[in-house]
Amino acid sequence: MCSAILICLGSLALSTACSTIGYQFGPVENVLANKLEINLTWHNVDPVGDVYLSTSGVSSGCNSVYFGAQVHADGKRNLIYSMWPASKTPGGDELKDQTLPVGPYCKSNCLDGQCQQKGVQCYREYDFSFGVSYAFTWQITMQDETGAEWQLDMYDPVNKKVIEVGRVFAKDEPFGLTPSQCRRAVPGAYGFQEYWDRNSPSWKPEQLNFASSASWSGASFSGSFSPLSAPGYCDATHIYEVKDGVSLNQCKRLCLEREDCSFASYSSRDKDYTSDGTHCMLFAECAKVSAYRKDDWFTHAKVNTSYYLDDLSSGYCNGSSFYDKKGSTSFADCQRYCYEQPQCAYMSYSSQDQAYSKEDGTHCMLYSEESCSTKSDYLANIWVTASKRSGKPVFPQTGLDQPCCYDPTDGDPHKETAYVEQTDPVSVRFDAGPDVQCHSERRQLWATHSFAPNEFLV
Repeated sequence: MCSAILICLGSLALSTACSTIGYQFGPVENVLANKLEINLTWHNVDPVGDVYLSTSGVSSGCNSVYFGAQVHADGKRNLIYSMWPASKTPGGDELKDQTLPVGPYCKSNCLDGQCQQKGVQCYREYDFSFGVSYAFTWQITMQDETGAEWQLDMYDPVNKKVIEVGRVFAKDEPFGLTPSQCRRAVPGAYGFQEYWDRNSPSWKPEQLNFASSASWSGASFSGSFSPLSAPGYCDATHIYEVKDGVSLNQCKRLCLEREDCSFASYSSRDKDYTSDGTHCMLFAECAKVSAYRKDDWFTHAKVNTSYYLDDLSSGYCNGSSFYDKKGSTSFADCQRYCYEQPQCAYMSYSSQDQAYSKEDGTHCMLYSEESCSTKSDYLANIWVTASKRSGKPVFPQTGLDQPCCYDPTDGDPHKETAYVEQTDPVSVRFDAGPDVQCHSERRQLWATHSFAPNEFLV
């Protein structure tokens, strides 16, 4: 594939041809990502104006997504998150009610001016500051047999709190879509700066006579954790916990930093045991989840950079195992055994199998691809089975080939430029206004040390 792409991709609304920057991520077919992280900084809007900075071109495998932050001429500032419904075939009719709004900030809404596309739009007024880098995280926060919930959060470093922008539940199985295809964050994105007329008949082009400047930086896709298919926290003794002031990302990072942690259980609604509802518990194993207040909790299993445990379900495989370890083995041990065996496609584990593992009840069995077509019902409540997936995360490899500049000659006061301002981490900047100067130097964006495959974000 080519090592760079151009940024001049066409206009959006009243914006001009230099309003868009794209990233190239290289081959992504086997990338096991379920999260995107990217930082936004609004530098200034002077004196006033209506302008939106967005990350777009994002996909769950079945649904298209964009999000970002708006500045309005009336002084309001807003966060936006939108998801389009899927279609069964490329370019086909959208599936009605395939995306559902969740939480207080989202609603079903038209996603274009003609209302030909109706999906979910999340909209939250928030007075963010200029000159501050806000971290946006888009990720799967829960899943069940019908689909997955995709949540967008923004971390405010000034007030030290996580701001929920919105949650959207995307169905797959009920619509004949494949969960493995629809529940992944496909690496690929572009940023754009957009100006709009707000449908006002009195609007005039002179209203673009203001300056604006903003940046996206540090884009990364990763899949170091996978949410379990059932809600609830691990029904086991936790090895560490944090109450209050903790985000899901921080909870995952705490687990990632500990070799003895395999599961992170997180709640943002546990008001019984915390002041603000946020509660993180880390576990070494998770043979089952607790039914107590289960809808307030979700558990995420840690994976490594090469392999990924997916489709956790009750019971053990009905076929013949090629490996059987009884006693003195943890869930993490069983997971590692499966990772180390090329023929392992499924692992079944129990910490309570006193009938066959009389020493301490721990029991690990590994299976090849053809040995787990069905699960046994016998003692299914004390067994969990997971399938192994392989593939490494891929991070941005390339960006723009040359800076782009729009310098009109027809009296339009509005000039625009978009360019790479740094490469480690990758940061792209959008400047617009009467006094904007074009950047004439050519810069290419290659893979950088901070995005090496073995240095991934959680």
